[in-house]
Amino acid sequence: AWAERFYSANPGRYVFSGFIDLPAYSVPAALQEVGLTPGSIQRLVLSTSLFLSGLLSYWAVLSLLGIRRSAAILTSLLYTLNLHALVYVWMPHLSIYLSWAIMPATLALCAKVLQDRHWSHFLLLQGALFLHTLAFTNPAYVVLLWGALLSLALYLALLGQVKTRTALTGLAVIGLTWVVLSAWWILPSFFGIENMIAARYGFEASANSFLAIKYSTRYATFLNSWRMLGSNMLYYPQTNWIAVYQSQPILIFVGFLLPILSVYGIVARRRDPMTLYFGLMWILFLFLAKGIQPPLGYPMQWVYENIPGALAFRNSLEKFGHGAVLAQAFLIGLGVDTLCQRLQRRWHRGLLVGVLGVLLIGVYMWPAWSGAAAGR
Repeated sequence: AWAERFYSANPGRYVFSGFIDLPAYSVPAALQEVGLTPGSIQRLVLSTSLFLSGLLSYWAVLSLLGIRRSAAILTSLLYTLNLHALVYVWMPHLSIYLSWAIMPATLALCAKVLQDRHWSHFLLLQGALFLHTLAFTNPAYVVLLWGALLSLALYLALLGQVKTRTALTGLAVIGLTWVVLSAWWILPSFFGIENMIAARYGFEASANSFLAIKYSTRYATFLNSWRMLGSNMLYYPQTNWIAVYQSQPILIFVGFLLPILSVYGIVARRRDPMTLYFGLMWILFLFLAKGIQPPLGYPMQWVYENIPGALAFRNSLEKFGHGAVLAQAFLIGLGVDTLCQRLQRRWHRGLLVGVLGVLLIGVYMWPAWSGAAAGR
């Protein structure tokens, strides 16, 4: 559909919009036609996405890390139910529900395609890439997804699990196939490319852009980000969730437990093949997520001011925080699995995983369980 968009650079210009949304929104539209209310459809979509996120991330953890099932269950639940996902995925952004849910499985399928080159894994991967489509209404997610796949391919080559040429050739075939299958929305998007570029440069030239960056990352320090407390939403006067996280000893303890378990996972499983990958991902994305906050905030400021298109990532905590949370959940899974290996009795291991699950998901996610996230 052609839609009018008001931009400071091109007021009243028309751009191609909405075509990429057709597959995702045609299903809710069909459900509404058979009598479901918008509220029930939203609940169905949310619950389905939550279920898929837990199930597919559980499979991805087993595939990529090979840890025990109890630790994999905890990892998948932590990836699905955490403060970052609550604030940036499940509350405001229907467009990235599926993308968030299938991201770990997309990485695992890419690894399998490059390692065994089986056609069934290739088809499943293309299906997963198709389900990411709705998130691509924001071009930043295209860059993040393919950046993750490229880094995984290069890392597998570095490990010697696949040859470098095989990894790059395989990823090229995956990418070209995706482009062909996505031509239905990629080609129409070029109709409005001139308007979008002009609007983007007009926005970048505005002083409001840099003010938006400073505002969106004003709490995204390292200390806050690795405890998932960097979002502005936690500090809004009408919710004031941060007051509880800063005053309740149990929440303060659990907040620091997250990075402690992550670092423990890196140290304890440093010889595991995927530890370095997720460790580097966690550190890199934490650094990028803080945006222009110190330390070393000036390089990011230079990037935003001088590199065209960089402002697509101006809400850096939202964009790069996704990768940091994924990596952190996987590292915690490695740490918990190591702790379980050191416990001889099965009920001791079950108790450990259960207590950590209650603390990390039950206690630390209190805005979701208390109804505060829904305004109750």
